[in-house]
Amino acid sequence: DASSPVILEILDSTGALVRRYSSADSTEPQLPNTNVPSYWVRPQLRPGTSAGIHRFVWDVHYAPPAGVEFEYPISAAPGNTVKEPHGPWALPGWYTVRLSANGKTLTQPLLVRMDPRVTATNAELALRFRLSKQLYEAMNRDPKNAQRFAALYGMLQGSDAGPTTQIVAAVSRALGAPPK
Repeated sequence: DASSPVILEILDSTGALVRRYSSADSTEPQLPNTNVPSYWVRPQLRPGTSAGIHRFVWDVHYAPPAGVEFEYPISAAPGNTVKEPHGPWALPGWYTVRLSANGKTLTQPLLVRMDPRVTATNAELALRFRLSKQLYEAMNRDPKNAQRFAALYGMLQGSDAGPTTQIVAAVSRALGAPPK
């Protein structure tokens, strides 16, 4: 068994942290004032600390953004409903999984492949990711303004297609930057 917290981290190809999970993470309470029964909510993901083989499923998202009002989707399913919004989708490509326990660290490469049902081009996905990440970082920098970006962020994250020129311009206006 682990004598200290077990930490599982996902790093992108540059070594930047994408997602971090710890066996010491505090349990998130169910969202209040919701019509989703508690048995519909997916249990929080935390690495196990007991000796032996464990399975852990990363949802291929960055951590949820800060400062937004979370809710459960209308597509709720028993035992598998998670709060929204999620963090940005990770792009297809190579990642590193880093597991730390009992003073030891192990790493393993991980290839995220494109969902074959998605028809967006790599360039469209990269643009959507860049815009989503800019909004995400702005929400995390200043949670007071997070709700201001939530609708645009939701539009980008909720589509399999590349962003339209109108959405690109709207994100640029919202962030106070010229369109790219």
